[in-house]
Amino acid sequence: MAGKTAGGKKVLIVDDEPQIRDLMKRYLVKAGYEVVGESSDGEDAIGKASRLKPDFVLLDNEMPVLSGEDAAGRIRQAAGSARIVAVSGSLTSRPAWSDAFLSKTGLAMVGELLDLVE
Repeated sequence: MAGKTAGGKKVLIVDDEPQIRDLMKRYLVKAGYEVVGESSDGEDAIGKASRLKPDFVLLDNEMPVLSGEDAAGRIRQAAGSARIVAVSGSLTSRPAWSDAFLSKTGLAMVGELLDLVE
């Protein structure tokens, strides 16, 4: 399919921490995924999801302007069939608004990230 990479998936990364976005981006790109966009808040992510039509959205729960929870429904409307992976340092399990969950705590995050988007 046009616009897809060897990993076959387009990803939008939404997190207010630049270091976390950079870490996720580096591992996803290395694995062959196309990071089509990045955002630091939920409101901006909605517009990007609408334009970029990612397969996955890695969506931080706690952000300024609009939280992941508040943005998730609007991102689903904007991006159609995109899977939403909740990313959080404070949640301990998958919230109802997401398809999967990734904890920011611990070094296991990197391995789990690739498992979730496979």
